[in-house]
Amino acid sequence: MSQGGVPDPNLRASDADRERIVEQLRQHTADGRLTMDEFEQRMSAAYAAKTYGELAQLTRDLPVDLGARSRGAGFGPPPPQDAPPWSGSWPRTGSTDRSGSGNEIVDALVGAAMNWKMQKVAAREQLRQQRHQARLERRANAPIASGFVGWAVLSALLTGIWFMAGVTSSGGFGDFWPIWPIGILGFLTVLKAIKTATLRRTLTRR
Repeated sequence: MSQGGVPDPNLRASDADRERIVEQLRQHTADGRLTMDEFEQRMSAAYAAKTYGELAQLTRDLPVDLGARSRGAGFGPPPPQDAPPWSGSWPRTGSTDRSGSGNEIVDALVGAAMNWKMQKVAAREQLRQQRHQARLERRANAPIASGFVGWAVLSALLTGIWFMAGVTSSGGFGDFWPIWPIGILGFLTVLKAIKTATLRRTLTRR
């Protein structure tokens, strides 16, 4: 629910909302209010945010609370496509009379540096996903039969120990104690086989 056009902080944010907050953070970085490290941290947090409230927290300590402004405007329309990456439909918080080729060069350099940072974060995230996918594939490709072979070998070994103890003991054969480790290991082996088969089906459907 919203009141007076202000979205509930618990409402889910869209990709366009996250991009809009990143554009605002670029503006503050270009104006010198944020360092490149701070911009990278907040940009990562913006892309990981799930609600309006989490996005608004990223601009709470800035001179103009752009998070609140965006909420009041309903996270308005995105900036024009032909505008510089650090501009938007909201008013600039820095000096409005910036002009000259020197300032244009500085803005271009800041924009290029921030774009490089974004590409670096995206590449790091892609590499993490690739590694996770590789781990899943290794687990899915693990032979299921090998687990049951190991279980059978251990079961035979324990049973042999119990048998030899009964033959050499004057009291004869006692309770079949190997049933406990054999049963527990067998349960875990079956459970692992089910998980591996389920993972294989999941990866096949992708």
